[in-house]
Amino acid sequence: GTKIEASIDALKVAGVKELKAMTEATEKQLKAMVATQIRETRVVGQGVGKELDNLLATQIKETRAVGQVVKNELDNLFAQLDALGEKAIGVGRAVGIVEEQLRRDGEARDMLNLLQNPMAATYDDYAALVLLLAKSVRIWVNENKDKFTQPYRVDEGLETLVKNLGGG
Repeated sequence: GTKIEASIDALKVAGVKELKAMTEATEKQLKAMVATQIRETRVVGQGVGKELDNLLATQIKETRAVGQVVKNELDNLFAQLDALGEKAIGVGRAVGIVEEQLRRDGEARDMLNLLQNPMAATYDDYAALVLLLAKSVRIWVNENKDKFTQPYRVDEGLETLVKNLGGG
């Protein structure tokens, strides 16, 4: 029985050696495969990284270009708004001049109506104009008092008229 046991022991030792050799070979193959996969992954990763860098650079350039277009459009818009503002100021001035001229024309028309038809001139419509005329005539009389025999009486009458019309 010892021969059989010795044969079994020899088979065990040979099997363990063969298993150990197969395990080492498999381990070497796995290490080689993993190393190859790591290298390939690094190469692919570097390529992907470069592609991402290129995409990012392109996006940045495009975004900057769009930003510049928007800035140019805004600058143009603000310039147009400035020009419109200047035109509006000019139009406002012109309107003011026309309004002043119309007011003066209206005052001249009212004065002419008062002189031509004083009976039709109502107090409410013409009191302000008569007050202005009375003040002006009073100044005119004072400037020409040497032409009047009793300038103080004329001045007194005009002063009373001015006060009655609400003037100072």
